Amino acid sequence: HVFVEKPVALTPEDADALIALADDRSLILQVGHQERYVAAEVGLFERREAPLKIDCVRCAAPSGRCEDVSVVFDLMVHDLDLVRHLTKSELETLDASGDAHEAFAEMSLANGAVASFKASRRAAHLERRMTLVYEDGFIEIDFIKRDIVNSTPAALRSSLMNGEKTPLAFADPLGFGANQFVAAVLSGEAPVVSGRDGRDAVAWARRIEDAASISAGNVNGAHQADARERLLA
Repeated sequence: HVFVEKPVALTPEDADALIALADDRSLILQVGHQERYVAAEVGLFERREAPLKIDCVRCAAPSGRCEDVSVVFDLMVHDLDLVRHLTKSELETLDASGDAHEAFAEMSLANGAVASFKASRRAAHLERRMTLVYEDGFIEIDFIKRDIVNSTPAALRSSLMNGEKTPLAFADPLGFGANQFVAAVLSGEAPVVSGRDGRDAVAWARRIEDAASISAGNVNGAHQADARERLLA
């Protein structure tokens, strides 16, 4: 069984190979898209209506880490997973620009929703937020300040993000994900964030890189190679 950090791979084909290997051996393959747990705990996925418009910003100052891949696979991939899960829809049209360290994308989805993404690791300050516009209002989440502004009638559990009894999904998403992985291994049930979820995010990330003509740089295959070796062990 393998719990692999996002992204699960750097191409859909490599992701498919890992998924097939896990399926053939009846093994759990879970991907570390940790923001999914935060959104679920807030109650975002409990809404029946998909958002009409989504705006995602994920910026950080230079750190030197993860620069063997572009910012699309390093940072933006978190939001790609969230948007896919929130809309349950496929990409129809895409405009993208940028470079390996700062990228922008705007896409229209098959369900009529529009999503925009900004990701940077050359920003002056840390910023991670998402704004969702619905027919009945908007929801804005600041993942850094742990703050939510909600003008919709939805009863979100935003008060739990800061408090003495903060759920583990808020306090430590990575630890919560590790617990979910162990539970999936013990029960044999599919993990909350599966290899296929990771593969879907990779497919969008690759399309954004291609549309923006972003070079991935010196792609290091050790990440998915290690996952493959562990599945084969």
